Amino acid sequence: MEQALLTLLRVSSRHALLTEEYEDARRAFTQVQQVLRVRRVLLADAANRIVLSTTSSDIGSILPALTATADQFWRTTDLTNTTGKFGVLAIEFSTAPLRQAHRTVWHLGLRIAITGMAVIVFAGVGLGFVLTRRLGHLTRAAQRITASDGCNR
Repeated sequence: MEQALLTLLRVSSRHALLTEEYEDARRAFTQVQQVLRVRRVLLADAANRIVLSTTSSDIGSILPALTATADQFWRTTDLTNTTGKFGVLAIEFSTAPLRQAHRTVWHLGLRIAITGMAVIVFAGVGLGFVLTRRLGHLTRAAQRITASDGCNR
């Protein structure tokens, strides 16, 4: 998914840097940011100055070090032409939605397992009660028969 988003935005970013018309790229960045895992999109020029971002406070600043943490990671691509590199496109992805989904599924699985085990326990106890009750009746009947046989002798 990350590579597909980079490829998708590369064309509009290249056009924006070459023409200095950023509106189409801004719209594309905004649409991409609606994808759950995308936190931020940055476009920097050849001097690594951010010219377009989904976070307006980033514009005009120098492209920061794009280091990954436990909750986020970056995917970047250099924008080049025959004269060389003229920009950088960077997308910050968040792992928080995936972690949350994992936690939710894990908790659901745990609840299902506990409920299933409780049903099995109650069914086992109920079945055991019913069977031992009938065996109790059978035992008492056998004891009565045995007791009456002893009386007849």
